Amino acid sequence: MLQMKTAFHLVSASLYAFICYKDTQIVTGANLPIPFNGWSRFVWLTIIDLYMQTLYHSIGFLLSIFSLNRNHVIFDYWARALVGPIGVAVTVLFWGLFLFDPATLARDEMAMKILSIAWFNHGLHTLPAITAHLDTVIYKHTSFSTSAILKGIAVFVTLYLIDLHYVFYTSGFWAYPILGELEPPYRFVFIASCMFVVYLGYAWLSIVHSMVHGVDKKRNKKH
Repeated sequence: MLQMKTAFHLVSASLYAFICYKDTQIVTGANLPIPFNGWSRFVWLTIIDLYMQTLYHSIGFLLSIFSLNRNHVIFDYWARALVGPIGVAVTVLFWGLFLFDPATLARDEMAMKILSIAWFNHGLHTLPAITAHLDTVIYKHTSFSTSAILKGIAVFVTLYLIDLHYVFYTSGFWAYPILGELEPPYRFVFIASCMFVVYLGYAWLSIVHSMVHGVDKKRNKKH
């Protein structure tokens, strides 16, 4: 099992790192949300997830080699509260909205051209759900209370919303065109629905975890 974890993290980290590199080559310069500002790419939840997945699997690879037979509560919490649920949410939200109407996610010619690069698109929007499920099957992560998980999701979502609105008020750019089309009350409902999808991602992965590893006593995370 240890060799499986090492191989899983090595392959996943390598794939995500390559996609990070290609992202900096494909989406650059005037194509950035704030032109020529590389940090503005993090207004997209997909990109935040991409770098989070890269960091998670890189750390997981190192832990599988240098930290044998130890409990890693923070790593487990990160996996169960953020990496897995957000990875699943990115896949569900992107493909759900894309199949409904691609214009809800991208409208200009360059954005559509980027989405037409199949391997890159799947690396960003399909791979996270695949690795999240594989991680859940391979790892018997520590279980946490629902309230502890919700706190982690709430903190992440709050920070992301600050980021999202900061870029909009700075440049007039909405990360997703649908946000600009909705009136404020409906925009709030849409954002709340997306938050709920993140929680559903956690709930679904918890079911998969229980089916594979059985039900464990939950641990509260106070810090």
